[in-house]
Order: sequence, then C-alpha cells, then structure tokens
Amino acid sequence: MIGAGIAYLVKRSPEARGVLDEVTETQRKVYCTEKSVSMNERYQAHAVGFDPEIRIKLTQRFEWKGEDICIYKGTRYRIIRPYSDEKADGAELTLERERGNAAEPTEEPTPEPTPEPDTDPEGSDP
Repeated sequence: MIGAGIAYLVKRSPEARGVLDEVTETQRKVYCTEKSVSMNERYQAHAVGFDPEIRIKLTQRFEWKGEDICIYKGTRYRIIRPYSDEKADGAELTLERERGNAAEPTEEPTPEPTPEPDTDPEGSDP
C-alpha cells in the first residue's frame, strides 16, 4: 500500500457517436488508497496493449458505478480493469494514463535557426 487519497470518478454522457457530438462529464469524489501494480499484472497488460500505471482501492465496492475515467492527483487515467470481490469491502481499479493528457511530459519543439543579419546595413557593393 502506497498511501491514501481522494480520486474523482468521471462518467461521460451521452456517449459520443461522432466528431461533433457534445460530451458532458460528471465527477464524483471518492476516497481511495493507492496501490502499486504487480510485475505480473504489468506484463499481462502489456501483452494485450495496456500500460497500467497504478491501482487504487475504493473504500466501498459500490462506489464504482461503471465510470471509465479516474482523476487522481491531478492526472486523468483510463480505468482499464475494475475488480470487486463479494467478500471484500472495496473495489480495485487499475489505471493507465490517458493518451493526450496535458499532464504528460511533451517534447519541446526545436526552434528554427534564425538567419544571420547582414553586416552591411546599406547593402552597398564593394
């Protein structure tokens, strides 16, 4: 267990069907505990194209209501694997960072070289 915190589960509605459809999001605050992703789970997820970063455990299993986005510590994540056990108190959500997330580090564009100024301001020929 890494630590306790607050997460926001995000529900998108209505489902977007086209580029111009407007999507609204509603957020719910939930209490959670951060957990690490095991190496076995990480390897299995990579094999099918996922990149799990962290897991969070919600304090109550009924708190997850089918949301597909989680905001945790200011970063948006996709919920790639929810898990709830009838015997357990909470639910666990495995998260991967959303692609195109503004919080991801981006490469700085390389500035174009500036042309050297003429040494002769009048442009006279020798």
